[in-house]
Amino acid sequence: MKINKISELPKDSATILEGGSEKRTTRPLDELVIGLVSSVGTNLESITIKIKERLALYKFRCTEIRISKDVIIPLTEDRDYASDYQRIDDLMTKGNSLRKSSDCNHILALGAIAKINEIREGMQHSSSNVKGVAYIINSIKHPRRST
Repeated sequence: MKINKISELPKDSATILEGGSEKRTTRPLDELVIGLVSSVGTNLESITIKIKERLALYKFRCTEIRISKDVIIPLTEDRDYASDYQRIDDLMTKGNSLRKSSDCNHILALGAIAKINEIREGMQHSSSNVKGVAYIINSIKHPRRST
């Protein structure tokens, strides 16, 4: 995973000109980013399902980004764990190490942004049934991850 600074709109995004006309014909989908925060051990699956069901009513496609699986593991190494406790403890330790070694308390948030950009690049905008995309980030536990 490569974490880049976002500094410009994607080339296929619509540019609105004076008078309301668009420079390009492709219009980007509406986007919504939802960050779920919970204590360790909280089952966010039922909440995530409800969010997806509600947003589907408004024709939003939902994509879940898991900080542990989609950000921490690609930036470190994957391994097998004997228990959930060992997995959670190791991933929290790795997240803390990434913040400390990068001297950046929001490194995992940057990783989530990089994952969103990766998803955008692979997305097909041709579906007229989809109004927008919602990215559900699961789970932001450290207070400085969101700054």
